[in-house]
Parts: sequence; C-alpha cells; structure tokens
Amino acid sequence: MIRRIFAALALLSALALLRLQITHDLDLGLLEAWNFGLRTGLLQDTSILLLAVSLERAAGLFGFRHGFVLAAVAIAAAALSNTLYFRFFGTHLDSWVVASHAGDAGNVLGATLKLALTPAIIGALALLTTAFWMAIASPPPLPPTGRKNAASAAALAIALGLSGLVLKQSPVWMHWMQFDQVDRVFKASVAGEQILYTWYDQVFSMKKREASALASAGDIEAAISTLTKYRDLGSASALPASSTLVREFAPDMALSRRLRSELGLPTEGPVHVVVLLLESFRAHEAYHPELAPQVVPFLDELRKSGAWSLSQLYSSSLAAAQTVRGMYSTLCSQIPNIGGPAVYISFSHLRVTCLQEIFRESGYFTAAFEPFKFNYHNAGVFEAAHGMDKNYWGDDFRRRGVTTAVNEWGVADRPFLEEGVKLM
Repeated sequence: MIRRIFAALALLSALALLRLQITHDLDLGLLEAWNFGLRTGLLQDTSILLLAVSLERAAGLFGFRHGFVLAAVAIAAAALSNTLYFRFFGTHLDSWVVASHAGDAGNVLGATLKLALTPAIIGALALLTTAFWMAIASPPPLPPTGRKNAASAAALAIALGLSGLVLKQSPVWMHWMQFDQVDRVFKASVAGEQILYTWYDQVFSMKKREASALASAGDIEAAISTLTKYRDLGSASALPASSTLVREFAPDMALSRRLRSELGLPTEGPVHVVVLLLESFRAHEAYHPELAPQVVPFLDELRKSGAWSLSQLYSSSLAAAQTVRGMYSTLCSQIPNIGGPAVYISFSHLRVTCLQEIFRESGYFTAAFEPFKFNYHNAGVFEAAHGMDKNYWGDDFRRRGVTTAVNEWGVADRPFLEEGVKLM
C-alpha cells in the first residue's frame, strides 16, 4: 500500500514538472504561471489521479488488479505527448491529431528526443519510471471478502471518484476557467488543462456539432444565399441560393497567347508545367532585397527577370501534417481544414477538382515526385483519386541510384530534383 501511495505521488510530481515545462516555454515566471493556469492544472491532475485510484478500487471488486497501472500509463503518455507537441507546434495536442497521426511517431523520433532533452522532462521521465516500478512491484489489493468488506471497498471507490469529480469542477466554481460559446464547454489555458479531459470535451463537442448540423441541414441554401452577397465573385448580383461557390471558366485564347509571350513560351500548343513545393520555405528571404540574392539567387533572378510573383503570401502552420495541407491548398485551391485533420488524411475522397485533374482532362500526363516514404500522409491515395497519373516516392529514387540524404526525411534535394528532370 505504501509503495502504491508513493507511486501516485511520483506520478503527480511528474505531471507537475511537465506543466512547468510548458510554462517555461511560454516564458512565464512562477507567479505568472500560477495565475495563468498552473493552479488549475495541478487541481486537474490531482482530480484525474483520484479517478484513476477510484477506477482501480472499483475494478478490484471484480477481481481485476491492475487498473491503476493501466490508467497511469494512459495519463502519463497523454501528458508527455502533449508537452512535446506543444514544444514543437506551440499549441496543445488535439484529439484528432492522436486519431490521425499516431503512426507518425516513428518518423519524428529524432526531433522528439531533441525536444525531450530538458531538465523538467528528464526529471518527469525519471519520476514516471519510479512511479511505474513502485506500482508494478507492490502487490495489488486483493478482492474484498465478505459483504461488509465489499461494501466498504465500494464506498471508498465512490468517495475517491466523487472527490476527483469535485476537484475537476472546482476551477469552474472558482472562475478559473472560461466558458467557450462555440464548443459549449469550460476551457482552461494550455498550462491549466488536463489533456485527457480536453480530448473528452473535443470528442463530445464534435458529436454535438455534428448533430446540430444534421438538424439544421434545411438552412443550408439560405446560408449560401447570404454568404454569396458578401463574396467578391466578380458579379454584380448574388448567386442563386441553389448555386455553389464554384464557377467554371472558359479559356481566353487571346489572353493565353499574350501571357505565354510575356513568359517567353510558345504561343501555341501544350507546354510542360512544373509545380515546385518547397518545404518550410519562407517569403521573408525570397523577397528581402539583401537576403534573396544570397539565399535563393536563382529564384531572385527569375523574379526580377519577369516571372510572375505574388506579393501576399499566407501560412496556416497551426497543427500536424503541414506538408499535405500545403499540397492540398496549392493543388486544389481550398482552405486546408484549419483546426481539424488534414484533408489528404481524413477526407481522401472529397469531391473537389484539383489542378492535376484539370491538366489530365486537357491531355496532360500528370506525375508527382516526393522524396519521402510511400504514400506518406495518404498523399498517394488522395492524388490518385484527384487526377494524378503516377506518383514517384523516395524508394523509386533510391532504386534509380539516388541515395544521398541529409536527414531522415528522404533523399537530398539536389539529386532528387536532378533525377526528377530525367524522369520527366
């Protein structure tokens, strides 16, 4: 029993250290962190720990003797994953990221280990190891014998569970948490939330929104009619309510010849089209008068010599799967489901027309070249369903003799691009 109590205290201390890591990354002093949400988080952690002990006691009534260990593993894994995710993305780990990207853990192992090399996280891992060792080494409580003992054990389990629920709600009663009008739940700051509670609220609120959307499906046409009145669609009047926010454009041959002439292309016949997507590439260096000639000399010269260039660039780097979000936005001209799972991964058969499909319908052969793993983030499946004739992956390039790599994210840029030109 003593070992199990110390195991619970070690787990609670580890959770506290992980919270301190988040407040450190937010550059908050201890007093600022306390008021920002640390006090709420400590109560929430104590709450979920009491619920875990209650679960163990309740399961013990039926002869299951390892409830605390399993609950502790879930609590610790969720808290550690959330802390590392926050260190990388600057936001908490959403439930849909866990559901859609659990398989990415091996791909980001190197970056994860670097993010974990802090005193707070190392200390938390040591405490977690101690907690698990104590919990496993101590004999689990035996099932109670006799009605009186069973009733006492059940009463203890209920008392612990109710205490946990009271602690969970206490920040709401003390006005330490704000009510979110959209999700209809009370929310804490990133330093104050218990991530397992957050995931429960996200799943619960998502189901409520889905039910609400189904109930209000009859209002969709009216909503479209209102929205089109405020969209810059190039027409004087709003679109009819039954129309979608999509229009088809016929090519203007005279305009096409003029634009081809400006770019030095043949004025008639098909031309090769190559779209380069650059990972983690910023507009700052590309447009800076002093940096651009040094960092991207070829692109800088190309831009200055008459290439078209967009002066306003936007980024949506808010969550996981940024590469396929950028690919979707670029090729399909759509917002990349900001705040939810990437379209490539979770909605691979979405009915949307993408650039490669337009080219294929015009007689082109369409191909994609990617230096990383086969069908990474479902890119192959999505693109095959949206007009891509052929995908070449990192293994295809390695079979062709391209083996140079500078990190774990596939073959190196220069040989990859050079071999891509040969394939074309």
